Formats: sequence, C-alpha cells, structure tokens
Amino acid sequence: MFVERARGGCLRMTLFTATKTTTKHGKPKPMNKQALLKVHTETCRQALAIMDVKNNDYSGGEQAHDALANFKASESLGLHPITGLLLRMQDKLQRLKSFANDGKLAVPNESAEDACLDLVNYAILAKALIIDERGITTADVPEPSKLPDYPGLDDELE
Repeated sequence: MFVERARGGCLRMTLFTATKTTTKHGKPKPMNKQALLKVHTETCRQALAIMDVKNNDYSGGEQAHDALANFKASESLGLHPITGLLLRMQDKLQRLKSFANDGKLAVPNESAEDACLDLVNYAILAKALIIDERGITTADVPEPSKLPDYPGLDDELE
C-alpha cells in the first residue's frame, strides 16, 4: 500500500500498482477468490486508516467527545443523522456512476477507488449511528472477533 498526499493535502492511499493480466485472447483475466480477499483485506485496512485520520477533522478536533458529531449536526436541518449520512453516500454513488458512464472522473485527486473507500466508511458510520442511537455503551460494543486465517494472504499484501 502506498500513502501519499494528493492536491489540497488530502490523504490518498493506493492499493497497488496495476499490472494488467490478460488471457491469450487479450481479454482481462477474471479475479479469483484469493485476489478478491486481498482487495477486501487491504480496503478494510485503508478504510480504517482514513477514518482514523479524518475523524478528528470532522468531529470537532482531538479533544471532541462525540465521534459522530458531524452527522448528528444534520438534525439542525431537520434531517435524521442517518438520512444526512445517506445523502453523503449518494454523492459517492453518483461519482461511481459517472466513472461507470465516462470511464474517468474529472477531479484529478479523487479516484473511483477513493469513492469506494468512502462508501465503506460511511456504511460503518451508519452502523455506529444505529448503535449510538440505541444507547449502547462503549463497554457493550463487542470486541472485534478474530478473522479466519487465510494462509499466505498477509505475506502477499506486504
């Protein structure tokens, strides 16, 4: 994984450098399960790093006590926080639709992959808002369970 600062100082993480593999007929080879799991693992790692970096900026700074404050602020517009979050997700979906239609995006420092990472984080934030709304305390949130081991997967990602 490569981490760099894009224009405007935004944190940008690149999953890998692309190497196209094709069949003898010139068509792209389909992604196998191992490659899919590598994409999933690295996407989750990147999403977590991005959330960690961005949360301070969006929730009121390092001393803030509510990591979801920016989404709850949508209540001042008469919107439920999850509805406000869904609007932000819709923006990312529209970007992906533009990419699907045009094969490119006009903004040079925001890729289709970046939109996907944002959607992953928005889904996690939606879950966090639901947990928060139900009044579940931090102590009641279960510890992450150990994921099954995928032999060689971590070695290939490094």
